[in-house]
Amino acid sequence: MTARITEGIAAGAGGGALAFLATLVAGVPVAVACGAVAGGAGLVAGLRGVYEWRSVLGWGAWALDSTWGLVGTALGLLLTGANTVRRDSGYRPDLSRRRNRHVYERGFALQRGFAFTLGPVISNIATRGTIRPGLLERHESLHVWQARWFGPLYQALYAIWAPGGIVVATVTWLRHREDRWWQLVRTACYYDNPFEYWAYRRDERWPAGAHPRLAWKPRKGGRQAPPDGGAPGA
Repeated sequence: MTARITEGIAAGAGGGALAFLATLVAGVPVAVACGAVAGGAGLVAGLRGVYEWRSVLGWGAWALDSTWGLVGTALGLLLTGANTVRRDSGYRPDLSRRRNRHVYERGFALQRGFAFTLGPVISNIATRGTIRPGLLERHESLHVWQARWFGPLYQALYAIWAPGGIVVATVTWLRHREDRWWQLVRTACYYDNPFEYWAYRRDERWPAGAHPRLAWKPRKGGRQAPPDGGAPGA
């Protein structure tokens, strides 16, 4: 217990300091707020023993979560709070400890039957009652690192892509009324998002549940998912 508390305090204090210094150019109030978010996230991660301190990858995950990937970290902290309130979220320490991520078996998700990842937090991974290793390790864990690598650009692309997807889907539906508008919207807004396309391809599930009229074509020579698309990701 003492070791966990020590790790939590160290990860939180160090992460808070990193965030403060990285955002100080935006002004002291902003730097203090960012430091508080990174400090809180670091404290939780430290208490849970999430980061793999014996590897460069673990130190990199911690540093990115406290700086460039701070937007995702803040969203992940909110998701952690929401899942903590829910008694049935099912936090999985066996899938989180020293894995540079937080994993919840159930928990909050935007779509029923879909996993949901914000920053370093993966929620509702047991989409069909069991955890599919490919969905966790190749799809959702990739989203964790995408948020770290691309920082605020990751969230910005999702925010920009969705309205454009609605326009594309609606224009397509006006030309093909036999198609279901919502399926076209979900394909254009979600499945065709470059980060999702990347994750589904890595998981060898593309085109998953995407509508064939708008789904991006699989890579030449690449594997294609079964007709039902298999277990969904997010």
